[in-house]
Amino acid sequence: QVGSGVKLDFANTAGSRQAVLEAKPFDAQRTTFRFTLAGAAADSIAVPVRCDDAGSFHGFGEQYNATDQRGEAFGLFVNEQGNGRSGNGGIAVGDKHTTYFPMPYYLDVRGFGVLFDTARRVQLDLCAADPAVAWVEVIGGDAIEWTVFHGPTSKNVIGQLAAVVGRPAKLP
Repeated sequence: QVGSGVKLDFANTAGSRQAVLEAKPFDAQRTTFRFTLAGAAADSIAVPVRCDDAGSFHGFGEQYNATDQRGEAFGLFVNEQGNGRSGNGGIAVGDKHTTYFPMPYYLDVRGFGVLFDTARRVQLDLCAADPAVAWVEVIGGDAIEWTVFHGPTSKNVIGQLAAVVGRPAKLP
């Protein structure tokens, strides 16, 4: 039901680390989530995503190497693209994920999408280290928020994302 939600409290066995996960339907097209840590400071928060054989990860901003990023591990941050995209990253030489437009968003072709609402650096492991789990890690211990777009088609998801982040301006 729109407006209602669920709040889950977590604690480790020692009680030194506590967290809260809130899930709330924003409307019929999307659900928002917020994960907040309490207690000791953290350097980052990582959210696991189940990888199954049909899953895909299209997006993450201006990526030039492939449309589906499944099996890749890389950071999302603005960086000089460099010459040739064949290096190991850095100021003068870009690699296949170096971009001027990183965006912590992906579309699964089964008809849903996920947008992480953060201005912080994001590290991704999209089923590279473990074929069963993708990790979206937001650097910094602040609360993280994300939105799941329900589709049900890829085209619907793109429209739902545009309703949140806006559309490009029309050409003159």
